[in-house]
Amino acid sequence: MTVAALVLAVFFLTVHNLGVERLRPALYVPACLTTTAVVVGLARLGGIDPGDLGVSVAGIGVGLAVAGGTLLAVVAAGLARPTRRLFADRRMAGVAPRRTAYQALVRIPLGTVLVEEVAFRGVLLALGDRLLPLGWAVAGSSALFGLWHVVPVRSTLATNHVRATPALLGATIVGLGMVGGALCWLRLFTGGLLAPAMVHASASASATVVGSVVQRRSPPLVNGGRVARWFRSGSS
Repeated sequence: MTVAALVLAVFFLTVHNLGVERLRPALYVPACLTTTAVVVGLARLGGIDPGDLGVSVAGIGVGLAVAGGTLLAVVAAGLARPTRRLFADRRMAGVAPRRTAYQALVRIPLGTVLVEEVAFRGVLLALGDRLLPLGWAVAGSSALFGLWHVVPVRSTLATNHVRATPALLGATIVGLGMVGGALCWLRLFTGGLLAPAMVHASASASATVVGSVVQRRSPPLVNGGRVARWFRSGSS
């Protein structure tokens, strides 16, 4: 049953990944909540209990510390002259402050972060750990996390008039796979999903706000705001 649960979870996540950006914006968060519930249900059918999924308040102190450092690092990069324009992203052009706040406070934490952390650092990691050594489970979850971002990154590149070359997409998969590995380590270190979710939300939300401010003050780069893309891909 564990194998079947893992295969079905990957299938539903793939369907979600390919279709969620086609939905009306108002349906994004409900779709993420639905997918989260489905994959959690599959994990439970596969014999995974809530503790194995990382449902715990453990790690809140570590999460706050790392999330705070992440937020400061993103803001500092957005304020620094050498890196400021890297955050310019045409997706944020003309986005009202109210809409930016919605993305940072609702869409990202309750949509993007919730489904990704529960799926990759919860369900897939726990199911994989039942079938493989932990190191391989982490590697598999992290690789899938990198692949998950191919669709939103291609869309973002198109918006910013950048060609999605194999080298660029490959770098995205590797880079975000490494991010996924770091978040898996944080999940295992703290014993819960709360810390990686806080860090993920901090990075994505702060990059969205910084990107909005920078977009208003300077024209986008020809290569389309690469730093902001990496933080926000799939989140707005």
